[in-house]
Amino acid sequence: MKFIIDGYNLMGSIEEISLSSSSKEDQLMAFLQSFTDRHSFLIVFDGKNKNYPYGQKITQKKIIQTSCFI
Repeated sequence: MKFIIDGYNLMGSIEEISLSSSSKEDQLMAFLQSFTDRHSFLIVFDGKNKNYPYGQKITQKKIIQTSCFI
């Protein structure tokens, strides 16, 4: 199954990921990697994080990460 996920909203519901962590996006990618044998993901990060520039990239098997800044 394919999922489109608001990355920051999902992070806020995962106890192991702190929203104040500078590596929170990478932690989410690692967390989702354990589900890629059954699912694929499009992760959207909105906001002003300059560490994740606008555009798309395939970060890991079956996970596509995109950013849109507002």
